[in-house]
Amino acid sequence: MHLGLDADTQEIVAVELTPDDVGDVSVLPELLDQIDPDIASLTADGAYDGESAYSAVAKLHPAACSRHSTPGDSRSEPDHDNAA
Repeated sequence: MHLGLDADTQEIVAVELTPDDVGDVSVLPELLDQIDPDIASLTADGAYDGESAYSAVAKLHPAACSRHSTPGDSRSEPDHDNAA
């Protein structure tokens, strides 16, 4: 089961049910299609961290499309303030 939640209201705004052999990212366009208003941001687990997910978000909700790397992520920018 794949859910889209409104972070402010905790309301379920999108849902897709798939068999366990269907990859998470493959249902992202269908989830995004269920969300009418523009979304400000999207938070997802690592299964959605790929070009196909970013492309789907950019196409349907461009305002929500920015990458935020986590510490230790190979794409993270170095923290120059805390460099040894």
